[in-house]
Amino acid sequence: MKPTKYILILLSLFLTFSCEDDDNPTSQGSEIEVDWVLIKNSEFLENIYYPDEMGNYGDLNVEGVGYFFWYTKSTEIQSLSLPIIDNDNMNSNITSENFNGILSFTYNNQDYSYDLSSSYIEEYDVYLIVTGDDEEQYTRITVNLNENNSTIYSDWGVGYLINLLSPNELIDYR
Repeated sequence: MKPTKYILILLSLFLTFSCEDDDNPTSQGSEIEVDWVLIKNSEFLENIYYPDEMGNYGDLNVEGVGYFFWYTKSTEIQSLSLPIIDNDNMNSNITSENFNGILSFTYNNQDYSYDLSSSYIEEYDVYLIVTGDDEEQYTRITVNLNENNSTIYSDWGVGYLINLLSPNELIDYR
């Protein structure tokens, strides 16, 4: 069989079996596209930068309750109470100096507020919260309640698949 004919047969099979009727491009079955998502994890493990006795910063693994708050770069979130984290700054944690434990923001002219104080680790003065930073901008977020997962896509096409079953808990999304 000629290579051209072989390619045409494969292409026609691909198109035949991969096409589906869907009038909603942002929803694939039970998967919905959202602008932001808040997920709680009761067994959170975060690598923070923390000074030793000599004042030198190094990596330290901290465990506790934590949260993921992701939003797309096109989302109109205003008055966000979380600080923007600079990954180039070794001492760039969410602490009591730059956050009061209450996540608040305005989205679509509606105010939202969530108590994230359970993520505070007093011993290290750090909140276990992961969010976008000045470099990580997310282009797309999906939530699939039937499959219990959320996927976060970045500028460079990488998707983070987050399981929404225990120890994770979906708090809210829009």
